[in-house]
Amino acid sequence: MDVNYSYYDINLGDIWLYEHDQYISDKSSNDLAKKVIDKAEELIIKEGKVSFIADLDNKDSRLYYERNLKDYKKNSNTLKGRFETNYFFNKESCYQFDQDIIIKRETSGFDLWFALKLRQYDSKLIELKIFLEYQLERTFNKDLVRFIDFIKLELKQFSDTIFNDRITETIDGWIKNKNSLNRKLKGKYSSLRLRELNTNPDYLQKNSHVLSNVLRHLKVNNFIHEDTLFTDFIRIFEGNIIPKNKRIVWTGTNKDLKWFMDYLSESSNKIEYHKHDKWIVANMCFLNKENQEFGKDVLRKSSGDDEARKKLLESILAKI
Repeated sequence: MDVNYSYYDINLGDIWLYEHDQYISDKSSNDLAKKVIDKAEELIIKEGKVSFIADLDNKDSRLYYERNLKDYKKNSNTLKGRFETNYFFNKESCYQFDQDIIIKRETSGFDLWFALKLRQYDSKLIELKIFLEYQLERTFNKDLVRFIDFIKLELKQFSDTIFNDRITETIDGWIKNKNSLNRKLKGKYSSLRLRELNTNPDYLQKNSHVLSNVLRHLKVNNFIHEDTLFTDFIRIFEGNIIPKNKRIVWTGTNKDLKWFMDYLSESSNKIEYHKHDKWIVANMCFLNKENQEFGKDVLRKSSGDDEARKKLLESILAKI
């Protein structure tokens, strides 16, 4: 099969033709091929069209139906036979595999279909990047954070079974490039970014137990809202754009948040930032108790001298 590299939709018919050729030519494993054909049957029965049914009143139609059913029964005992037949029966209906069914995010097995489409770009990696941009815009509505989270899970799940090193390295490069571009706001960071990530990219994941404990103490001592999710909390340390509905609600005082930023960016030097953007970055990460932005001057000019609370906050943050 000649791959149409400029076709960026995730279409079952397109995927089936590629996977069919891969398996028939012994370029795909039995385990993957079985998963593909089983999932394809499920999807076609649910969303596809019946190719034909028996018309008992028409002799030619009945004979055609019976002949195809006989061939199907003969070949469906083996996986190779199922692929070579290229159609299947369910109850009294016959379905073709190469049907045009556009697969959406809500489609069952979307992660698998997405991965199968990705691997078609092995021989034209430049188009793979265009495909990712297309899916980011069309399927994920330009939600880069959510899309990158999804792609990272794809790599973890399918790197050993579907993706080869070329695909994996290209996707990794695309993610790093997008993170680099979106980590900045006019050349400045869009959220906090731990310096540790520069030499230890997996730091947040490997130290999740430590960060979870930091989150718990920030909640208990009324610095951030008690309903804050751990996944949202660690986002603020990645340096990427954070959707407004994922920003952390700061329940402490304005001065508390100023101390938070001063400690991480200056006293401990744990995060990267451009000096004059510190308060812009704070607003990219946090909202006040009314779910509104603070404004950079509100934080910069905040006052207060509760030394005990400052030391408490710093002792919590020191664990990061």
